[in-house]
Amino acid sequence: MKGIAYTILPMGYLEHDEAISYAGKNRGTVENRRPQAVWERVPVMAVLFRHPTAGYILYDTGNCPGDEGDRLSPAMRRDILFDVKREDFLDYRLSQVGLKPEDIDLLILSHSHHDHNGGLGFFSHTKAGQRVVTYEADYVNALRETHQDYDKEDYVFIRENMHVPGIRYDLIHGDQELAEGIEAIELPGHTPAVLGLLVHLERETVIFPSDAVYTAQNYGPPVLPPGILYDSLGFQRSIEKLRKLQRKYSAKMIFPHDLAQFESLKKCPYFYE
Repeated sequence: MKGIAYTILPMGYLEHDEAISYAGKNRGTVENRRPQAVWERVPVMAVLFRHPTAGYILYDTGNCPGDEGDRLSPAMRRDILFDVKREDFLDYRLSQVGLKPEDIDLLILSHSHHDHNGGLGFFSHTKAGQRVVTYEADYVNALRETHQDYDKEDYVFIRENMHVPGIRYDLIHGDQELAEGIEAIELPGHTPAVLGLLVHLERETVIFPSDAVYTAQNYGPPVLPPGILYDSLGFQRSIEKLRKLQRKYSAKMIFPHDLAQFESLKKCPYFYE
């Protein structure tokens, strides 16, 4: 669609064992029975769309201010290093393109893990905060995981992120158009339903799979499943669905945590059109 443009908003980095991203990679063998763990650095990002009729659309919100403190579970503090500076928070990144959270017209949340919903507090009582579009299956699962067992150690959810004052959700189901040229695609596996985006620009189509597929290595071929997986069969179905869409539209795939691809992309304030 003519007039749609997007910019990549860097939201800092996470560092952790590579086994989180790639299940079974670097596993022991007969010749190497005690392989050395591999520590990796992965980017976190959000995507801002400029739409000719729908206004500014934000996809994900990055990490939360204060994530380095007591909000983190013991498991998070043990297993993940947060490299998130003040300029990596959403309000600063939006200011780089001359915007404030109040200027966002629609907020889309891919899923409820901490590095995707952490910045929801910036949208408390704003226009976009009154309609946060996400999949009901993912949202319900996140509530269950954060409230069923208060003593459970976790490194994908932060309980406080599920209770942000002034936020209202629009819980949707299935594939559907969210704005002309921007389609939600349901991708189970990483969670019960990750909300990916299929975006039709004037000259190309771009797929944002979010954490349904972390990196090009996960996507393959051959497919390399991640270490964090809610539904392994759903993950395989999502890979097949993405491949069909990519072939149909000769689409470009932008992965959420692929360091090599991330470093090759232009970031805000540059807009791809």
